[in-house]
Amino acid sequence: MQAGNASAIEQHYKHILKSNPNDEEAAYNVALAQSWQPSKMDIASSNFEIFIKKYPAHKEAWIAYSNLESWKKNYCKAFALLENYKTHFGESKEYLIAHARLLTSIGHCNQALAIVTPLLHDSPNDNELVYTHTNALYKANRFNEARTELQKLKKIQPNNNDTKELEKTFQKLVESLLSGGIYYYHDSQTINNYTIPISFDWAFNDNTHFIFQGIHEVLTAGKKSGSTTIKGETSIYDNSIMAGVNWRVVPTISILGMIGDLKIENLSSKFIYLIGAHFSAETANIDLVHLHNLYRPYFYPTSPRAVSLGIVEDLNNLKLSFQPFLQTNINMLVGYSTLSDGNHYTHMDFTPTRQIALNSKLDLNLGADLELLSFRKQLHNGYYNPHFHQNYLATAGLNYNPISHFSCGISLGAGSHKDQSTEGFRGAAHTYASAVYSYSSWEFAASYDYTYQGAAPHLQAYQGSSLEARVSTHF
Repeated sequence: MQAGNASAIEQHYKHILKSNPNDEEAAYNVALAQSWQPSKMDIASSNFEIFIKKYPAHKEAWIAYSNLESWKKNYCKAFALLENYKTHFGESKEYLIAHARLLTSIGHCNQALAIVTPLLHDSPNDNELVYTHTNALYKANRFNEARTELQKLKKIQPNNNDTKELEKTFQKLVESLLSGGIYYYHDSQTINNYTIPISFDWAFNDNTHFIFQGIHEVLTAGKKSGSTTIKGETSIYDNSIMAGVNWRVVPTISILGMIGDLKIENLSSKFIYLIGAHFSAETANIDLVHLHNLYRPYFYPTSPRAVSLGIVEDLNNLKLSFQPFLQTNINMLVGYSTLSDGNHYTHMDFTPTRQIALNSKLDLNLGADLELLSFRKQLHNGYYNPHFHQNYLATAGLNYNPISHFSCGISLGAGSHKDQSTEGFRGAAHTYASAVYSYSSWEFAASYDYTYQGAAPHLQAYQGSSLEARVSTHF
Protein backbone atom coordinates (compact mmCIF):
# COMPACT_ATOMS: atom_id res chain seq x y z
CA MET A 1 0.00 0.00 0.00
CA GLN A 2 1.39 3.41 -1.04
CA ALA A 3 1.12 6.65 0.93
CA GLY A 4 0.51 8.79 -2.16
CA ASN A 5 -3.28 8.84 -1.79
CA ALA A 6 -3.57 8.47 1.96
CA SER A 7 -6.90 10.26 2.31
CA ALA A 8 -8.60 8.02 -0.26
CA ILE A 9 -7.13 4.92 1.39
CA GLU A 10 -8.41 6.08 4.77
CA GLN A 11 -11.93 6.63 3.44
CA HIS A 12 -11.94 3.25 1.69
CA TYR A 13 -11.17 1.33 4.88
CA LYS A 14 -13.49 3.48 6.97
CA HIS A 15 -16.27 2.41 4.61
CA ILE A 16 -15.37 -1.24 5.26
CA LEU A 17 -15.40 -0.63 9.03
CA LYS A 18 -18.92 0.75 8.84
CA SER A 19 -20.20 -2.58 7.63
CA ASN A 20 -17.82 -4.64 9.77
CA PRO A 21 -16.55 -2.77 12.89
CA ASN A 22 -14.40 -5.77 13.90
CA ASP A 23 -12.43 -5.97 10.65
CA GLU A 24 -8.86 -6.04 12.00
CA GLU A 25 -7.05 -5.16 8.76
CA ALA A 26 -9.45 -2.35 7.95
CA ALA A 27 -8.92 -0.78 11.39
CA TYR A 28 -5.14 -1.11 10.97
CA ASN A 29 -5.15 0.46 7.51
CA VAL A 30 -7.26 3.40 8.68
CA ALA A 31 -4.66 4.23 11.35
CA LEU A 32 -1.82 3.63 8.90
CA ALA A 33 -3.33 5.95 6.26
CA GLN A 34 -3.92 8.62 8.92
CA SER A 35 -0.28 8.39 10.00
CA TRP A 36 0.76 9.48 6.49
CA GLN A 37 -1.27 12.68 6.74
CA PRO A 38 0.44 15.41 8.80
CA SER A 39 -2.91 16.85 9.89
CA LYS A 40 -4.06 13.49 11.26
CA MET A 41 -0.96 12.16 12.99
CA ASP A 42 -2.36 12.67 16.49
CA ILE A 43 -5.61 10.93 15.54
CA ALA A 44 -3.51 8.08 14.13
CA SER A 45 -1.60 7.77 17.42
CA SER A 46 -4.87 7.46 19.33
CA ASN A 47 -6.18 4.86 16.89
CA PHE A 48 -2.96 2.85 17.01
CA GLU A 49 -3.07 2.90 20.82
CA ILE A 50 -6.60 1.50 20.76
CA PHE A 51 -5.69 -1.00 18.03
CA ILE A 52 -2.68 -2.61 19.73
CA LYS A 53 -4.66 -3.03 22.93
CA LYS A 54 -7.41 -4.82 20.99
CA TYR A 55 -5.08 -6.70 18.62
CA PRO A 56 -1.70 -7.07 20.39
CA ALA A 57 -0.63 -9.91 18.08
CA HIS A 58 -0.67 -7.66 15.00
CA LYS A 59 3.05 -7.31 14.31
CA GLU A 60 2.90 -4.59 11.66
CA ALA A 61 0.90 -2.26 13.91
CA TRP A 62 3.67 -2.04 16.52
CA ILE A 63 6.21 -1.04 13.88
CA ALA A 64 3.87 1.39 12.11
CA TYR A 65 3.02 3.01 15.45
CA SER A 66 6.72 3.32 16.30
CA ASN A 67 7.44 4.91 12.91
CA LEU A 68 4.67 7.43 13.50
CA GLU A 69 5.99 8.45 16.91
CA SER A 70 9.48 8.93 15.47
CA TRP A 71 8.05 11.26 12.78
CA LYS A 72 6.50 13.24 15.64
CA LYS A 73 9.94 13.28 17.34
CA ASN A 74 8.52 11.36 20.28
CA TYR A 75 11.55 9.08 20.29
CA CYS A 76 11.12 7.67 23.80
CA LYS A 77 7.70 6.32 22.86
CA ALA A 78 8.99 5.04 19.52
CA PHE A 79 11.76 3.02 21.16
CA ALA A 80 9.38 1.69 23.81
CA LEU A 81 7.02 0.40 21.10
CA LEU A 82 9.87 -1.35 19.28
CA GLU A 83 11.08 -2.88 22.53
CA ASN A 84 7.58 -4.24 23.10
CA TYR A 85 7.62 -5.73 19.59
CA LYS A 86 11.00 -7.35 20.27
CA THR A 87 9.76 -8.85 23.54
CA HIS A 88 6.74 -10.48 21.91
CA PHE A 89 7.97 -11.29 18.39
CA GLY A 90 11.78 -11.29 18.48
CA GLU A 91 14.24 -9.53 16.19
CA SER A 92 12.58 -10.00 12.84
CA LYS A 93 13.86 -8.37 9.65
CA GLU A 94 11.05 -5.81 9.91
CA TYR A 95 12.06 -5.00 13.48
CA LEU A 96 15.73 -4.56 12.53
CA ILE A 97 14.86 -2.18 9.68
CA ALA A 98 12.55 -0.13 11.91
CA HIS A 99 15.20 -0.07 14.64
CA ALA A 100 17.85 1.12 12.16
CA ARG A 101 15.56 3.88 10.87
CA LEU A 102 14.89 5.05 14.40
CA LEU A 103 18.60 5.04 15.27
CA THR A 104 19.26 7.15 12.17
CA SER A 105 16.60 9.64 13.25
CA ILE A 106 18.39 10.33 16.54
CA GLY A 107 21.85 10.47 14.98
CA HIS A 108 23.17 6.97 15.75
CA CYS A 109 24.01 6.36 12.11
CA ASN A 110 26.93 3.97 12.63
CA GLN A 111 24.76 1.71 14.77
CA ALA A 112 22.07 1.82 12.08
CA LEU A 113 24.58 0.89 9.39
CA ALA A 114 25.87 -2.00 11.49
CA ILE A 115 22.32 -3.41 11.51
CA VAL A 116 21.42 -2.80 7.87
CA THR A 117 24.65 -3.72 6.07
CA PRO A 118 24.56 -7.47 6.88
CA LEU A 119 20.87 -7.64 5.90
CA LEU A 120 21.67 -6.15 2.48
CA HIS A 121 23.89 -9.12 1.65
CA ASP A 122 20.85 -11.39 1.78
CA SER A 123 18.33 -8.91 0.33
CA PRO A 124 20.24 -6.44 -1.87
CA ASN A 125 17.11 -5.22 -3.67
CA ASP A 126 14.84 -4.79 -0.68
CA ASN A 127 13.38 -1.28 -0.99
CA GLU A 128 13.09 -0.70 2.78
CA LEU A 129 16.65 -1.85 3.39
CA VAL A 130 18.18 0.19 0.58
CA TYR A 131 16.26 3.31 1.70
CA THR A 132 17.37 2.87 5.32
CA HIS A 133 20.96 2.27 4.23
CA THR A 134 20.95 5.34 1.96
CA ASN A 135 19.47 7.59 4.63
CA ALA A 136 21.94 6.41 7.30
CA LEU A 137 24.89 7.03 4.95
CA TYR A 138 23.58 10.51 4.21
CA LYS A 139 23.05 11.38 7.89
CA ALA A 140 26.59 10.10 8.59
CA ASN A 141 27.90 12.61 5.98
CA ARG A 142 29.13 9.79 3.73
CA PHE A 143 27.69 11.53 0.70
CA ASN A 144 29.50 9.72 -2.13
CA GLU A 145 28.40 6.31 -0.86
CA ALA A 146 24.92 7.62 -0.19
CA ARG A 147 24.57 8.91 -3.77
CA THR A 148 25.51 5.49 -5.11
CA GLU A 149 22.82 3.89 -2.95
CA LEU A 150 20.29 6.53 -4.03
CA GLN A 151 20.77 5.57 -7.69
CA LYS A 152 20.16 1.97 -6.71
CA LEU A 153 17.03 2.96 -4.80
CA LYS A 154 15.68 4.90 -7.79
CA LYS A 155 16.00 1.81 -9.97
CA ILE A 156 14.23 -0.41 -7.45
CA GLN A 157 11.27 1.86 -6.71
CA PRO A 158 11.53 5.26 -8.44
CA ASN A 159 8.01 6.47 -7.63
CA ASN A 160 8.08 5.74 -3.91
CA ASN A 161 7.48 8.81 -1.68
CA ASP A 162 10.52 8.01 0.46
CA THR A 163 12.69 7.89 -2.64
CA LYS A 164 11.41 11.26 -3.83
CA GLU A 165 11.96 12.86 -0.43
CA LEU A 166 15.53 11.56 -0.32
CA GLU A 167 16.18 13.02 -3.77
CA LYS A 168 15.06 16.42 -2.47
CA THR A 169 17.35 16.06 0.53
CA PHE A 170 20.36 15.29 -1.66
CA GLN A 171 19.56 18.28 -3.86
CA LYS A 172 20.06 20.58 -0.86
CA LEU A 173 23.71 19.53 -0.68
CA VAL A 174 24.51 21.34 -3.92
CA GLU A 175 22.16 24.29 -3.51
CA SER A 176 23.60 27.74 -2.98
CA LEU A 177 22.08 30.11 -0.42
CA LEU A 178 21.71 33.88 -0.59
CA SER A 179 20.54 35.62 2.58
CA GLY A 180 20.01 39.19 3.74
CA GLY A 181 18.15 41.04 6.43
CA ILE A 182 18.01 43.80 8.97
CA TYR A 183 18.68 43.82 12.71
CA TYR A 184 17.72 46.50 15.26
CA TYR A 185 18.75 46.63 18.92
CA HIS A 186 17.79 49.14 21.62
CA ASP A 187 18.56 49.17 25.34
CA SER A 188 17.80 51.21 28.44
CA GLN A 189 21.17 52.95 28.17
CA THR A 190 19.87 54.63 24.96
CA ILE A 191 22.15 52.59 22.70
CA ASN A 192 20.77 51.64 19.30
CA ASN A 193 22.26 49.24 16.79
CA TYR A 194 21.13 49.07 13.15
CA THR A 195 22.71 46.25 11.19
CA ILE A 196 22.30 45.03 7.61
CA PRO A 197 23.93 41.62 7.09
CA ILE A 198 24.23 39.78 3.79
CA SER A 199 25.69 36.36 3.09
CA PHE A 200 26.20 34.08 0.11
CA ASP A 201 26.97 30.37 0.40
CA TRP A 202 27.98 28.84 -2.92
CA ALA A 203 27.94 25.05 -3.01
CA PHE A 204 30.89 23.90 -5.10
CA ASN A 205 30.15 20.24 -4.36
CA ASP A 206 28.78 18.04 -1.57
CA ASN A 207 31.71 18.76 0.73
CA THR A 208 32.95 22.22 -0.29
CA HIS A 209 31.17 25.57 0.10
CA PHE A 210 32.53 29.03 -0.64
CA ILE A 211 31.18 31.70 1.70
CA PHE A 212 30.90 35.49 1.51
CA GLN A 213 29.63 37.68 4.36
CA GLY A 214 29.17 41.42 4.60
CA ILE A 215 27.90 43.64 7.43
CA HIS A 216 27.00 47.33 7.53
CA GLU A 217 26.37 48.60 11.06
CA VAL A 218 25.34 51.94 12.55
CA LEU A 219 25.44 52.55 16.31
CA THR A 220 23.89 55.50 18.12
CA ALA A 221 23.71 56.64 21.74
CA GLY A 222 22.07 59.50 23.64
CA LYS A 223 24.18 62.61 24.20
CA LYS A 224 24.11 62.17 27.98
CA SER A 225 24.49 58.40 27.98
CA GLY A 226 28.26 58.34 28.44
CA SER A 227 28.46 56.00 25.45
CA THR A 228 29.02 58.54 22.65
CA THR A 229 32.18 58.41 20.57
CA ILE A 230 35.45 59.77 21.98
CA LYS A 231 34.75 62.97 20.00
CA GLY A 232 31.30 63.30 21.57
CA GLU A 233 29.39 62.24 18.46
CA THR A 234 26.19 60.29 18.93
CA SER A 235 26.64 57.87 16.02
CA ILE A 236 29.27 55.88 14.18
CA TYR A 237 29.25 53.26 11.45
CA ASP A 238 31.45 50.38 10.39
CA ASN A 239 31.61 47.88 7.53
CA SER A 240 33.13 44.44 7.35
CA ILE A 241 33.45 41.85 4.62
CA MET A 242 34.76 38.28 4.77
CA ALA A 243 35.19 35.48 2.26
CA GLY A 244 36.34 31.92 2.69
CA VAL A 245 35.67 28.23 2.34
CA ASN A 246 34.00 25.52 4.42
CA TRP A 247 35.45 22.10 3.55
CA ARG A 248 34.35 18.73 4.91
CA VAL A 249 37.66 16.88 5.05
CA VAL A 250 36.18 13.55 6.16
CA PRO A 251 32.62 12.69 7.21
CA THR A 252 33.31 13.61 10.83
CA ILE A 253 35.52 16.70 10.39
CA SER A 254 35.03 19.98 8.54
CA ILE A 255 37.15 23.12 8.62
CA LEU A 256 36.27 26.75 7.96
CA GLY A 257 38.62 29.54 6.98
CA MET A 258 37.69 33.15 6.17
CA ILE A 259 39.61 36.39 5.67
CA GLY A 260 38.38 39.94 5.28
CA ASP A 261 38.53 43.60 6.10
CA LEU A 262 37.03 45.79 8.83
CA LYS A 263 36.58 49.52 8.28
CA ILE A 264 35.38 51.72 11.14
CA GLU A 265 34.40 55.33 10.43
CA ASN A 266 37.44 57.64 10.68
CA LEU A 267 39.80 54.75 11.48
CA SER A 268 42.18 52.68 9.36
CA SER A 269 41.11 49.33 7.94
CA LYS A 270 41.96 46.20 9.86
CA PHE A 271 42.65 42.71 8.57
CA ILE A 272 40.27 40.13 10.07
CA TYR A 273 40.14 36.37 9.83
CA LEU A 274 38.29 33.36 11.18
CA ILE A 275 39.48 29.78 11.61
CA GLY A 276 37.10 27.06 12.72
CA ALA A 277 36.78 23.30 12.94
CA HIS A 278 33.76 21.08 13.45
CA PHE A 279 33.97 17.53 14.80
CA SER A 280 30.94 15.23 14.84
CA ALA A 281 30.48 11.77 16.29
CA GLU A 282 27.07 10.12 16.55
CA THR A 283 25.15 12.42 18.93
CA ALA A 284 28.02 14.72 19.94
CA ASN A 285 29.48 17.77 18.21
CA ILE A 286 32.50 19.93 18.97
CA ASP A 287 33.15 23.34 17.42
CA LEU A 288 36.40 25.28 17.73
CA VAL A 289 36.53 28.91 16.56
CA HIS A 290 39.23 31.55 16.52
CA LEU A 291 38.32 35.09 15.36
CA HIS A 292 41.02 37.72 14.91
CA ASN A 293 40.24 41.45 15.10
CA LEU A 294 36.55 41.08 15.75
CA TYR A 295 35.53 44.67 16.44
CA ARG A 296 33.67 44.22 19.71
CA PRO A 297 33.37 42.08 22.82
CA TYR A 298 31.48 39.29 21.13
CA PHE A 299 28.76 38.28 23.56
CA TYR A 300 27.32 41.61 24.65
CA PRO A 301 26.13 44.74 22.77
CA THR A 302 28.75 47.42 22.27
CA SER A 303 28.44 51.21 21.87
CA PRO A 304 29.65 54.09 19.69
CA ARG A 305 32.37 54.76 22.25
CA ALA A 306 33.84 51.25 22.04
CA VAL A 307 33.75 51.29 18.24
CA SER A 308 35.32 54.76 18.01
CA LEU A 309 38.17 53.57 20.21
CA GLY A 310 38.83 50.87 17.60
CA ILE A 311 38.62 48.12 20.20
CA VAL A 312 38.95 44.73 18.51
CA GLU A 313 39.02 41.25 19.94
CA ASP A 314 40.79 37.94 19.47
CA LEU A 315 38.16 35.39 20.37
CA ASN A 316 38.64 31.68 21.11
CA ASN A 317 35.61 29.45 21.59
CA LEU A 318 35.04 25.80 22.28
CA LYS A 319 31.46 24.58 22.00
CA LEU A 320 30.29 21.09 22.89
CA SER A 321 26.81 19.73 22.29
CA PHE A 322 25.72 16.18 23.03
CA GLN A 323 22.70 14.03 23.79
CA PRO A 324 23.21 11.98 26.96
CA PHE A 325 19.66 10.59 26.85
CA LEU A 326 16.84 10.46 24.36
CA GLN A 327 15.26 13.90 23.82
CA THR A 328 17.79 15.47 26.20
CA ASN A 329 20.42 17.90 24.90
CA ILE A 330 23.29 19.62 26.63
CA ASN A 331 25.16 22.58 25.14
CA MET A 332 28.33 23.87 26.73
CA LEU A 333 30.49 26.82 25.69
CA VAL A 334 33.86 27.96 27.01
CA GLY A 335 35.47 31.07 25.60
CA TYR A 336 38.57 33.16 26.25
CA SER A 337 39.22 36.49 24.53
CA THR A 338 41.77 39.28 24.56
CA LEU A 339 40.90 42.86 23.58
CA SER A 340 43.11 45.50 22.01
CA ASP A 341 42.59 47.86 24.99
CA GLY A 342 44.48 45.43 27.23
CA ASN A 343 41.43 43.71 28.70
CA HIS A 344 40.56 40.05 28.47
CA TYR A 345 37.67 37.89 29.58
CA THR A 346 36.39 34.34 30.02
CA HIS A 347 32.88 33.27 29.19
CA MET A 348 31.08 30.01 30.07
CA ASP A 349 27.55 28.93 29.23
CA PHE A 350 25.77 25.68 30.14
CA THR A 351 22.28 24.96 28.74
CA PRO A 352 20.65 21.57 29.31
CA THR A 353 17.21 21.05 27.75
CA ARG A 354 14.61 18.31 27.73
CA GLN A 355 12.33 18.07 24.69
CA ILE A 356 8.78 16.78 25.18
CA ALA A 357 6.62 16.09 22.13
CA LEU A 358 3.15 17.22 23.20
CA ASN A 359 1.64 16.32 19.83
CA SER A 360 2.57 16.27 16.13
CA LYS A 361 2.57 20.09 15.93
CA LEU A 362 3.72 21.22 19.37
CA ASP A 363 6.95 20.60 21.29
CA LEU A 364 7.79 21.72 24.81
CA ASN A 365 11.39 22.31 25.88
CA LEU A 366 12.30 22.60 29.55
CA GLY A 367 15.77 23.44 30.75
CA ALA A 368 18.17 25.94 32.25
CA ASP A 369 20.71 28.53 31.15
CA LEU A 370 23.71 29.00 33.44
CA GLU A 371 26.15 31.71 32.36
CA LEU A 372 29.38 33.11 33.82
CA LEU A 373 31.32 36.10 32.48
CA SER A 374 34.48 37.57 33.97
CA PHE A 375 36.68 40.47 32.76
CA ARG A 376 40.15 41.13 34.10
CA LYS A 377 39.72 44.92 34.13
CA GLN A 378 36.73 47.18 34.64
CA LEU A 379 37.37 49.91 32.10
CA HIS A 380 35.13 52.71 30.86
CA ASN A 381 35.47 52.02 27.18
CA GLY A 382 31.84 51.61 26.26
CA TYR A 383 31.21 47.91 26.75
CA TYR A 384 29.92 45.75 29.62
CA ASN A 385 32.94 44.35 31.48
CA PRO A 386 31.95 42.94 34.89
CA HIS A 387 34.47 41.50 37.30
CA PHE A 388 32.31 38.39 37.69
CA HIS A 389 28.79 38.16 36.27
CA GLN A 390 26.54 35.22 37.11
CA ASN A 391 23.23 34.62 35.33
CA TYR A 392 21.00 31.65 36.22
CA LEU A 393 17.71 31.07 34.41
CA ALA A 394 15.12 28.32 34.30
CA THR A 395 13.79 28.10 30.75
CA ALA A 396 10.69 26.84 28.97
CA GLY A 397 9.97 26.97 25.26
CA LEU A 398 7.18 26.03 22.89
CA ASN A 399 7.70 25.24 19.20
CA TYR A 400 4.58 25.15 17.02
CA ASN A 401 4.61 23.72 13.49
CA PRO A 402 0.99 23.79 12.23
CA ILE A 403 1.86 23.26 8.55
CA SER A 404 4.94 22.06 6.70
CA HIS A 405 6.07 25.51 5.53
CA PHE A 406 5.42 27.55 8.69
CA SER A 407 6.75 27.29 12.22
CA CYS A 408 6.97 29.57 15.22
CA GLY A 409 8.20 29.41 18.76
CA ILE A 410 8.62 31.24 22.02
CA SER A 411 11.11 30.74 24.82
CA LEU A 412 10.88 32.21 28.32
CA GLY A 413 13.57 32.34 30.96
CA ALA A 414 13.35 33.54 34.56
CA GLY A 415 15.86 33.56 37.40
CA SER A 416 18.49 35.80 38.92
CA HIS A 417 21.82 37.42 38.14
CA LYS A 418 24.62 39.12 40.02
CA ASP A 419 27.68 41.27 39.36
CA GLN A 420 29.76 43.74 41.41
CA SER A 421 27.15 46.50 41.06
CA THR A 422 23.93 44.66 41.96
CA GLU A 423 24.52 44.27 45.75
CA GLY A 424 23.47 40.64 45.70
CA PHE A 425 21.33 38.59 43.34
CA ARG A 426 18.62 40.42 41.39
CA GLY A 427 15.84 39.27 39.14
CA ALA A 428 16.58 38.36 35.54
CA ALA A 429 14.43 37.36 32.61
CA HIS A 430 14.75 36.57 28.94
CA THR A 431 12.19 36.17 26.15
CA TYR A 432 12.74 35.02 22.60
CA ALA A 433 10.09 34.60 19.90
CA SER A 434 10.53 33.60 16.27
CA ALA A 435 8.59 32.66 13.15
CA VAL A 436 9.68 31.11 9.85
CA TYR A 437 7.68 30.88 6.64
CA SER A 438 8.88 29.17 3.47
CA TYR A 439 7.50 29.39 -0.03
CA SER A 440 9.06 27.56 -2.95
CA SER A 441 12.80 28.36 -2.75
CA TRP A 442 12.29 31.34 -0.42
CA GLU A 443 12.34 31.57 3.35
CA PHE A 444 11.21 34.50 5.48
CA ALA A 445 12.12 34.68 9.16
CA ALA A 446 11.57 37.15 11.97
CA SER A 447 12.53 37.16 15.64
CA TYR A 448 12.22 39.26 18.79
CA ASP A 449 14.52 39.13 21.80
CA TYR A 450 14.14 40.81 25.20
CA THR A 451 16.47 40.79 28.22
CA TYR A 452 15.87 42.15 31.70
CA GLN A 453 18.50 42.32 34.46
CA GLY A 454 17.64 43.85 37.81
CA ALA A 455 19.94 46.35 39.53
CA ALA A 456 20.72 47.64 43.01
CA PRO A 457 17.97 49.86 44.49
CA HIS A 458 19.74 53.10 43.57
CA LEU A 459 20.45 52.01 39.95
CA GLN A 460 18.33 51.50 36.88
CA ALA A 461 17.59 47.94 35.75
CA TYR A 462 19.08 46.97 32.40
CA GLN A 463 16.65 46.20 29.58
CA GLY A 464 17.49 45.39 26.00
CA SER A 465 15.40 44.27 23.07
CA SER A 466 16.05 43.43 19.45
CA LEU A 467 14.12 42.76 16.25
CA GLU A 468 15.47 40.85 13.30
CA ALA A 469 14.03 40.07 9.87
CA ARG A 470 15.70 37.88 7.29
CA VAL A 471 14.93 36.64 3.80
CA SER A 472 16.86 33.88 2.02
CA THR A 473 16.64 31.90 -1.16
CA HIS A 474 18.36 28.74 -2.36
CA PHE A 475 19.15 27.79 -5.93
